[in-house]
Amino acid sequence: MKAHIIEVTNEDAKTSSNASYQQVTLEDGTRFLFTSSQLKTAKTRADNNTEDLWPVEVFFPPARFPIFKKLFG
Repeated sequence: MKAHIIEVTNEDAKTSSNASYQQVTLEDGTRFLFTSSQLKTAKTRADNNTEDLWPVEVFFPPARFPIFKKLFG
């Protein structure tokens, strides 16, 4: 399953709330909001438990450029 992650602004932030979240959207449309702290915790967990990680080939498609940029640089 593929996912997309983007930083989003907390539009109704309370005094003790985070100003932004990391929104993770799965290809089936399921959405999650994580704080930066939660992502750091997950990264540390992954770093400490590498034996549990599945190998995943990460592919970033080449950027698309408008035809005018291709023609005129």
